[in-house]
Amino acid sequence: MLGRLWHRAGVGVCTPYWLPRGVGSLVERKRWWACMGVEELPIIAVLGALLVASGLASGTETALFRLSESERRIVRERRPVGGAALDRLLGAPRSLLITILLLNMSVNILYFVFSSVLAMRSEHAAWKAGIGVASVLLLILLGEVLPKLLAGAHRLTYAAVVAGPLLVVSRALSPIRVFVDWFMVTPVTRLVGAGELAEPVSHDDLRRLVESGVDHGAISEEERRLLSEAIRLGRRKASEAMTPRTRIPWISRQQRRGEVLRVVRRTERTRLPVRSDDDHPAGFLDVKSFLIGSEAMGNDAAISPEYVAPAKFVPETVSMDRLLDFFRESGEHVAFCVDEHGSITGMIQIEDIARAMSVPPPGGGGGLLSRVMLIGLQTWLAPALTPVRDLAESDSGFADLADAFGERVQTLGGVLQAALGRMPEAGDRVTVGRIELEVDRVKGRAVDSVVLRVLDEPEEEQREPL
Repeated sequence: MLGRLWHRAGVGVCTPYWLPRGVGSLVERKRWWACMGVEELPIIAVLGALLVASGLASGTETALFRLSESERRIVRERRPVGGAALDRLLGAPRSLLITILLLNMSVNILYFVFSSVLAMRSEHAAWKAGIGVASVLLLILLGEVLPKLLAGAHRLTYAAVVAGPLLVVSRALSPIRVFVDWFMVTPVTRLVGAGELAEPVSHDDLRRLVESGVDHGAISEEERRLLSEAIRLGRRKASEAMTPRTRIPWISRQQRRGEVLRVVRRTERTRLPVRSDDDHPAGFLDVKSFLIGSEAMGNDAAISPEYVAPAKFVPETVSMDRLLDFFRESGEHVAFCVDEHGSITGMIQIEDIARAMSVPPPGGGGGLLSRVMLIGLQTWLAPALTPVRDLAESDSGFADLADAFGERVQTLGGVLQAALGRMPEAGDRVTVGRIELEVDRVKGRAVDSVVLRVLDEPEEEQREPL
């Protein structure tokens, strides 16, 4: 009734209310896009609600399935109720995916039904076409693209908020979901040869598996520590170990060899980030190659492009285990960290990852002993001044080092010098009993760090007789 009275008045919804009746009627006759009555308002409201519901479903799929194990743990700590609901949902990922897709598809179908009804109520063909195009564009933008971007950027908050309501909806739709799964999804997946969705293996599952191996004697204590650190790397991000942007030791292309040397002495880095003339990262300078190649030219030698390797970039949110895979596949051991906008937030080297997974040798210890790092299976990185007696007391496997030279040798650097009979150089190796020592880095004329490897089989001691 109200709609008929409205139209008899000669004024449409889109016509300015201040126009006289006759002028309003003229506008309606001339401007076909302004002749929508109040009968269409409920349809438009329903379309808006369905658009919001479609966006929520699309964002939920993105947020929940992009959560890592560490992020799920954060949600549990911040919001226990939402975290419990989230664990229950992600505990059955197949059922969760079917529920979200059912919701999204049902909402989208209703959306197009109502948009078709709205288009058919118009007498103008151009108006019908406009409604059809606008409804599709709005669904793509507001129902898919924008919700996914927002949910991905704020997935922790999003997941904690929607997990509870989604669990209720999932339980309500369980009969329909089971029917769709059994009589539609499963037959189709069998027809196309798709395998069953594997249940995710959590870090807690891996930790319990390692502990079980230790209890049954299949894994040694040292291997347990190494595996535990490898599992922990999957939870840690590159941003936790990187050098922040404000502390990156930048150099420019215009700097000379003498200036580079001063930066190297201060930072002790073998790769230095190079800034281009337009203040963008140009790559990483191979310090060793540059210093050797420019030695004949003196300290005024300029940085040649042949010594600058292209810059590598990794997301600051990448886990450390994936970062190690990246370094291994690319052959590099340094990269820039970037945020979601592509801006540089820091720099990370493989040494930063080794430092982040620092594990003291068995028995612990303080001082220099606490700086001994496990960097591989039966492989350690230690300061050259580490006392061999303390090392042997912390782990009996290093007893050969303490017994080989008696009281005359006190440190790992002293063992290397005594075994070689000269000042050690980077890359020098000696074997004492079952322990192989390799000079990792030389600072000045003294050894700075040493790599220790426990060999599987005893080898003949390779050192000059004293």
